[in-house]
Amino acid sequence: MYSSLLAYDEICRSVYREKQRIKAELETTETAKCCIKLKAELSSLVGKNKQLYAEVAKLNAEYVSCVEKYNECLSNLNMEVEDFEGRKDDTQIESNEFEECRRELEKLKTTSRKLEQTILRIAKRADEIATAVDINTEEGKRKHKQYKAALKEFEEEKAKRQEELDALEMRKKEAAKLITPELYNRYERILESHKDPLAFITSGRCSGCNTTLPLSMSNKINSGELQFCEHCGRMILKKDS
Repeated sequence: MYSSLLAYDEICRSVYREKQRIKAELETTETAKCCIKLKAELSSLVGKNKQLYAEVAKLNAEYVSCVEKYNECLSNLNMEVEDFEGRKDDTQIESNEFEECRRELEKLKTTSRKLEQTILRIAKRADEIATAVDINTEEGKRKHKQYKAALKEFEEEKAKRQEELDALEMRKKEAAKLITPELYNRYERILESHKDPLAFITSGRCSGCNTTLPLSMSNKINSGELQFCEHCGRMILKKDS
């Protein structure tokens, strides 16, 4: 009893194994490996450019801040110079005031020089980043071209193997005629959750999920009836069915 169901199940298992074999062979071809490698390299280049763009944003903010500070420093320096020039001939100004003024001028000059150096450093780094982005972009274009060519070759290989997959599907479709539409529909629904829709009663348990079956269900299965596990939903048959 239910030998046709067992035959259909065996064909489905065979079809599944063949599909997995074809899929594995496709995924391990040199073309597939090349596609995976190029895709990873493209992703890496995109990631590098994103990091560079993020650094540029920080540099721009730092540059704007430095320029504002530099302009403010120059303005203060000019005012100090004008004030110093206007008061240096004043005999009533004590020498320590002139000394303090000179120190303030030197301090402003030092600050302005540091800001100039920072601005130059930012400009230099910005140029380096621009060059790096251009290199990465050109490399990305080259890699993308290679990836498209490799992907096209892979799709051609996949199309050739698709004929085998179609033949397997046809075999399964023909095998479905061995069982009733009700059994077929139930089998396919179970297949969505379990790769092995059929199970057997083993020491009063479902061989699929190892759940102990009710005695009444066990008796029905042992008498040759098809039952469904209340826990996993698999079809349960007697071993010699």
